[in-house]
Amino acid sequence: MANNRMAFLNAIRSWVRIEPRLEILVFGGDRGLIEQEGGYWVDSREVYGRPYFDDFIETAEVLSSNDVLMYCTDHLILTSDLAPTVERVCEVFPGNFVIVGKRWQLDVQEDIDFSKPNWEAILRGHVLWADSLGSQAAKDYIIFRQPLDLPVPNFIMGYPWYDTWFVWAALQAGYPVIDASATVMAIHQSHGFPEGNVEAREETPGGQHNRKIGKSLNLDGKGATSHTPYVITYDGISKRL
Repeated sequence: MANNRMAFLNAIRSWVRIEPRLEILVFGGDRGLIEQEGGYWVDSREVYGRPYFDDFIETAEVLSSNDVLMYCTDHLILTSDLAPTVERVCEVFPGNFVIVGKRWQLDVQEDIDFSKPNWEAILRGHVLWADSLGSQAAKDYIIFRQPLDLPVPNFIMGYPWYDTWFVWAALQAGYPVIDASATVMAIHQSHGFPEGNVEAREETPGGQHNRKIGKSLNLDGKGATSHTPYVITYDGISKRL
């Protein structure tokens, strides 16, 4: 199983290779390592070692020089299909929008050699060979155009419910929500964290905190990628059938 540091290095080293170049804000963690790898370290108010989601959204909107923001987990590998997908959505929806998608699961045991010019092709081959597409509930990335006029609850990031809330709240606000599972290969590195599965994380103090908020908002069965009214494929953006 991948360890935390290795998974993060694989992730951020994929982020810095996205073109056009991303502005990478990392909340918490090893400041020296983050800045060494080309990210911008952000001091954040944390509980159980994780930032609050409302603080994250507010701070990211203030610090970012871009109007389109992306949240992703700290071990998610991104590839070159990300930018064309976001650019296409921006063309079709000039106002607010939200993009989410399923993740691909891959057991990564070592540092990825990004010096190889074909590193992405090799990685894609491993992912397709493993053939492990995640569930509709797991959304390891959220892309949106700010400002969002949404009352963000104080969920704790890294635990269930906050991603479900984001999709549900965007739909309630009438924003177009697009499923990019077909065009964005977001690779979730399997890891051995103690909170590595949803059931375990639900029973931690942070998970219980988020569940209480989610239950109070009646979010059960809502906010999956299958609930998005739009899908994007290589043929374009269309209404979900």
